[in-house]
Amino acid sequence: MDRTLDFPRIWVPEWFRKDKRVHEMRLPTHLPGLGRRQYGITPDMGSSFPAAPVTGMVMWFKSDTGTFQDNTLSTPATANNDPMGGWVDQSGNTHNATQSNGARKGVFLTNRLNGAPSIRLGGSLKSLVTGSFTLNQPVDFYCVIQQTTWVAGCSFFASQGAGNPQLRQYLSGTTPQIAISDTGETCVNGDLSLNTFHVVQFRVNGASSFIKVDNGTNTTGNPGGTAFGGLWIGDVTGSLGVYEFVQILVYSSALSTTDATTNRQYFKGQYSSLPTQA
Repeated sequence: MDRTLDFPRIWVPEWFRKDKRVHEMRLPTHLPGLGRRQYGITPDMGSSFPAAPVTGMVMWFKSDTGTFQDNTLSTPATANNDPMGGWVDQSGNTHNATQSNGARKGVFLTNRLNGAPSIRLGGSLKSLVTGSFTLNQPVDFYCVIQQTTWVAGCSFFASQGAGNPQLRQYLSGTTPQIAISDTGETCVNGDLSLNTFHVVQFRVNGASSFIKVDNGTNTTGNPGGTAFGGLWIGDVTGSLGVYEFVQILVYSSALSTTDATTNRQYFKGQYSSLPTQA
């Protein structure tokens, strides 16, 4: 045997051993002249996060990919404070979100969460809007978001055309909260604190609707059965609440609890500063 080979020790569980005397095996991580690379089982046995979210999304927006200053998607938005006129859907379904009105364009911000940029929207109708298409319930949203200014009634998401249903900022008594709104506010949740990035899941599915922030408790309610007619990202009411988006995933189905955890853990793996997700 060539003693220059590097064979890290990998523990072999007892149930896998044919020879009860074997307690470990060795696998090469590099070969002479080829440099270091992985073969077989990776010797780094530390904890890991999913490398990608659950597939099958209808829309997927990422702040570090497909950002443009114009609605024709010709001038990239990459510098701090660049206007946001277009955001390319990464799901492959081409539900791109655009804004042609300069007064309603959000802002691209650099180095906002573990080096990743964010898209700042909200306040005075600053928004990005997809084309119109029918998105029937159930609909599952997963997003990495930060509230920087809270104003009751300001929306994060709405049906294209500024309609309902919406995810919006909501005031109950004196407590700032978020809620799903259609004919009224429901699924009211107070876990989305200001000036901290969180993972928010909200499901619009009639009586099975809920909001969940990070790995917190679901707050449930029934906003009705209205379908989305595409997606409006940002404020639809003219309120002055402000928030930043880093990623948005949208599914036209109710994901399992396991898949929901996979998505939250994917976000945590991407942005380590996020709160605990599982």
